Amino acid sequence: MKRLLIVGLVALISDLSFSQTNTRFSQFNVVKGLMNPAAIGVEAKISAELIYRTQWTAQQGAPQSVGFIGSYEINNSHAVSISAMNDRLGISKSTGVNLGYAYRIYINDEQNFAFGLNMGIQNINNDYSRLFLINQNDPAFMQSFNQWRFNAGFGMFYNGPRMYIGYSIPQLFNNIHTGPNNGLRINMWHHYLSTGFYLANKDASYIFNPCIQLKLVPNSPLQGDLLLRNIFYGRYAFSLGYRTENAIIAGFDIMIANKARIGYHFNYNIGRFSKFMATSHEIYLGLGLPFYYETNRFAKRQYINNKSNFSNDYKQRSGKLNKRSKLRPYN
Repeated sequence: MKRLLIVGLVALISDLSFSQTNTRFSQFNVVKGLMNPAAIGVEAKISAELIYRTQWTAQQGAPQSVGFIGSYEINNSHAVSISAMNDRLGISKSTGVNLGYAYRIYINDEQNFAFGLNMGIQNINNDYSRLFLINQNDPAFMQSFNQWRFNAGFGMFYNGPRMYIGYSIPQLFNNIHTGPNNGLRINMWHHYLSTGFYLANKDASYIFNPCIQLKLVPNSPLQGDLLLRNIFYGRYAFSLGYRTENAIIAGFDIMIANKARIGYHFNYNIGRFSKFMATSHEIYLGLGLPFYYETNRFAKRQYINNKSNFSNDYKQRSGKLNKRSKLRPYN
């Protein structure tokens, strides 16, 4: 009986939840550009990243999210991306495709500040035929809903040798499909704040990388993730953390030949509803040509030299980055 109630609750709240869909991934530290357009192109000149999250394992109608982002850093000041998101919850699903752009302003040869914007379309589909109703002829549920809408997002991102901090509003438009509240509603914006630090030992064989993500929605409890990531030799990372939904996070990510990265996170709910919402799984696959952060230090950023090999003397070659004529880390 309790299981049926949970499934019914998922079906009832899905219509409201998808009025504005913003997924929180626990691997937010490796897929920064998906939720913040100012962070696109931060980790690789050319990259393609895919992330999949399934929640409440074994529960029918449980949330599932898939995100993809492909980015290209044109030069030190400009980066572009294409991204897609698909979310499913109960009878509802949302699919969005966006084009993104980021512009960076350099403070010095190790720090920059970026502004980002993305624009695209979003489809919202509510299939009421999947509901089990006492009155199958209820006119309120006779017709399913399917609609395409325009949407846009905004972000800011500071990047330095020992930390980053970002702020974004992934969706500026409120996609409520009924009533007089269509369109832009400032009090419905979902605000994301994320930050991370890099604390390395002398030879950088071990890096402690704590990361924090906060999500603020007006008139809702503050949501957040604390992730304690431990990086060994710039390639192997193991993470432990906590979600404000009373869940424990554990996972790993591995860098392969500076071109590929795989990651997996497991969430276990320890709250009162743990019997029904106990486990969530998240898988990440990334390709970077190349990934810049071999030891997660901006000053050691890589570039491709004339012999198509990876080099690490970015700081020396880049010179004064504020002089646009010298912004050529790639030859």
